[in-house]
Amino acid sequence: MDIIKTCNAGKNYYRSWLFRNVEESFEIDGGNSYAFLGNNGSGKSTFLLLLCGQVSPTEGDIEWKIQGKQIPENQ
Repeated sequence: MDIIKTCNAGKNYYRSWLFRNVEESFEIDGGNSYAFLGNNGSGKSTFLLLLCGQVSPTEGDIEWKIQGKQIPENQ
């Protein structure tokens, strides 16, 4: 099973927090769908970029596991 897990993840821009203390686990397989809802500028796209590893969290960590094996952040 492939999993993306956020551990107290947070991101801020210009001294303003988009989100903070996010603890969530997303199972990636053919049967799950996720929707991210919010107003314009609320951090939806930034959160997705964070899950994909394109941006780093300001605080906390993101963990990626493929078939139960931890994937290092720099790969």
